[in-house]
Amino acid sequence: MLIHDITQSALAAAVLALGVVMLLELRSLGRLRNTVSRDLSRVFEQLDLLRFDSQQLIEVQTVAPPAPAVAQPRPNPIRTDDAADLARVSRLAAEGVAVKEIADRCHLPAGEARLLLALQNAQARRTPDPPAQS
Repeated sequence: MLIHDITQSALAAAVLALGVVMLLELRSLGRLRNTVSRDLSRVFEQLDLLRFDSQQLIEVQTVAPPAPAVAQPRPNPIRTDDAADLARVSRLAAEGVAVKEIADRCHLPAGEARLLLALQNAQARRTPDPPAQS
């Protein structure tokens, strides 16, 4: 009987060890499946991106070239004699002339005349009034 009990115990241990090995193999196969699935999804994403890029290139090549652009008039270049303009604007502003008239008289765009007028007003606010002479 003793040999029979030992044999049965050894058989049970072998079956248990085989079960543990099978569980470890199943776990390993599950991880492998997840890894392969993740890598395949990356490959298909890259293929989709390549297909999209190639479609865009084909569309660009088949589209007719754009018509030549019509030459737009260039705005006046920024002038360097802003100090003279500021002095003129300052004198006209002191006389109470409107911004539109200042722009016309100084041959400036209205926005530039407004800017110069704002600069002149800011400078006038910062500059202290000269003391009155008696």
